[in-house]
Amino acid sequence: MSEKYYEPTDIKLYVVENRKLIEEKSLIAVRMEEERMKIIAIGNEAEEMWNNQEDIKIISPIHQGTVEDFITAENIFKHIIKKAWGKRFKKPIIGYCAMQELSEVGKKLYEDILYFAGAKNVKFLGEIQGDFLKIIPKNEIDKYDIIIYLTKNDYKAFVKERAEEMLQYAEKLGVSKKELLELF
Repeated sequence: MSEKYYEPTDIKLYVVENRKLIEEKSLIAVRMEEERMKIIAIGNEAEEMWNNQEDIKIISPIHQGTVEDFITAENIFKHIIKKAWGKRFKKPIIGYCAMQELSEVGKKLYEDILYFAGAKNVKFLGEIQGDFLKIIPKNEIDKYDIIIYLTKNDYKAFVKERAEEMLQYAEKLGVSKKELLELF
């Protein structure tokens, strides 16, 4: 598991048949036990553990909508899908969308993660900004058991993180903050 922290992506999962919306953070809390990492909490529960105990690490495996750690992201989606879908015999058909454009590799990565997390079929529904349930046509939503939207409720946190990354990158290249700002 990656131990680098990123501003967590917000995951919204909508169960079509009962119109249930679940919102979780893309976070996982782990503790070292006998030289192995043990998962202590996932999603919002992991966020609540922030700074509670020194021996617990909080990991965010999805950076700006991009998967940075496949196994950890898979564990998060397994947890969220199980929470929403329960212990049904039938595997869900899942449509997913993101707040930003995903590369073909990124789309394939999410498809693989969602299949491993328990989906029967998976389809990318596109880049959506705003209320995904109002943007995606109802007849399209009805084709799926679950719709997953990868977003950020606080866009400013993502922008701040991206700006900090840009400043660090510029410094590595010998470009001052002043020179970087002049480019805009």
